[in-house]
Amino acid sequence: MRGARLRAHTDDSGDTLLEVVISTAVIGIAAVALIGALLTSITASSEHRSLTVDNTALKSYADAAIQQIQRQASANWTSCASTYTVTPPANMPNNYTIALSSAQYWTASGNSGSWSGNCPGATAPQLFTVTVTSPTQVTTSVSFVIRKPT
Repeated sequence: MRGARLRAHTDDSGDTLLEVVISTAVIGIAAVALIGALLTSITASSEHRSLTVDNTALKSYADAAIQQIQRQASANWTSCASTYTVTPPANMPNNYTIALSSAQYWTASGNSGSWSGNCPGATAPQLFTVTVTSPTQVTTSVSFVIRKPT
């Protein structure tokens, strides 16, 4: 009985230094991976927001141009106009540069046609391109066609 008691007190059940070092290393690697994933997520979210604001500014201005030139009761349509003056919408973000290109005109030729700088007639559809440059110098553009209001 005395031998059994001695063995119970000398039994070392616990973690060795090697086990503690390995588990600490595994936890450290996992923490670094999680922090890296979090930083990537934050960066991607910021970039996505910036692109969304750029796209919203572009479409808002293009829609304003179409509305002012073609869709109003007193539309600003001009035959063979080279360009139009468009009032930007009130919700345009600050520090954005907006440009409306010169007109291109549709010239029909049989079953097809092409866009050119020469106006073939008073009712020719007009192609414009809106270009928006963000404060971070990202440029986005969209083209749209204006037809003579009826």
